[in-house]
Amino acid sequence: AKTPANKTLLRIPAFLLSFLIIAFASCQYLASIFSERNDPTSLQRAVRLQPSNAEYRYHLGLYSALLQPDLAASSLRAAVSLNPYDSRYWLALASAYNSLGNTQAEDAALHKALQMGPTNPAIVWDAANVYFSAGETEQTLDLCHQLLADQGPTFGHALPFCWKVKPDVDLFVSKLMPARTDAYESFLDLLISSQQTAATG
Repeated sequence: AKTPANKTLLRIPAFLLSFLIIAFASCQYLASIFSERNDPTSLQRAVRLQPSNAEYRYHLGLYSALLQPDLAASSLRAAVSLNPYDSRYWLALASAYNSLGNTQAEDAALHKALQMGPTNPAIVWDAANVYFSAGETEQTLDLCHQLLADQGPTFGHALPFCWKVKPDVDLFVSKLMPARTDAYESFLDLLISSQQTAATG
């Protein structure tokens, strides 16, 4: 027969398991609450509570990017280590490296971002902007060719951006513009607008 002491011992594993489940769920809940607050202390708490959550580290990196690029890069390196398949993480890491002046690491991160989202217009657009801000004209123009080939709303945003990168009519006609009538009509409008601006400037 089971004695009261034996029964108590049998209950201990079940109690410990229940305690661990409750503790884990509580950590997840608190981390979720902290992650929704847009301040560094709360985001750091969310990371401490859920250190394996790549999204929390990503948000901490984004928040730290302007004032603490070292912290941003560290947090974003952890994010891509936890989830190397999210192109957003790689783009944010590239931007952090740009702020730190680490061009080699920035270029590697941008390549990974484009590798993870090669046909995603939003990813290509962000990568082009990072390259442009870094003064990498050739890489930016390579992405401009891809952006201008888009038949959706991306084209309308990309056209003036790409013209700003290198305002060269011959380059646009020979290498960048897609073979579409509507695209060339927009390009002509851009040229007229640019000439008018230059004349009044």
